[in-house]
Amino acid sequence: MFPISQAVAEAFQKAHSRVRIPVKQTGTGGGFRQFTRGDCDINNASRPIKGKEIAACKEHGVEYIELKVAIDGLSVMVNPANTFCDRLSIAQLRQIWSQDSKVKTWKDVNSAWPDEPIVLYGPDTASGTFDYFTEEVCGETGNSRSDYTASTDDNVLVKGIAGDRYSLGYFGYAYYIEHQNFRKHNQW
Repeated sequence: MFPISQAVAEAFQKAHSRVRIPVKQTGTGGGFRQFTRGDCDINNASRPIKGKEIAACKEHGVEYIELKVAIDGLSVMVNPANTFCDRLSIAQLRQIWSQDSKVKTWKDVNSAWPDEPIVLYGPDTASGTFDYFTEEVCGETGNSRSDYTASTDDNVLVKGIAGDRYSLGYFGYAYYIEHQNFRKHNQW
């Protein structure tokens, strides 16, 4: 959601040059923590507000209107030097990412693939992208393995994936689109 928020803030500031709108990137969970306390006026999220967050809003006297402005897409990426994996099914992603996963190597997913460790990258647990991916791919909230490099900063995820031939990771589609030039220049 960060690229959308940033673009809207910039457009508003062009029309109203005396107004400054700070836009922070914290992840959905972090944004909701700030919002429910009344520390910010707008929270863009990659998921709907949860019951405990609604309760926190009531506790702090925060009134809100929930508006759907976009649907978050996901990008699942491998390193460009990975020549063996050109697609993964939802079942394979679930096998890799589920909390009870026994997958350690690429060969564990497909016997024709190398017996090399899968190095995983993804959003941290405060991210709405993490929530969405976990629910859609692994079948339920919180059903994700924890032995991966997690970050709220998509740059960390991209650099990690770009730095290891046997890596696999995911992040929001908007970030992928915004940084296509990296891909075109073989930097990820």
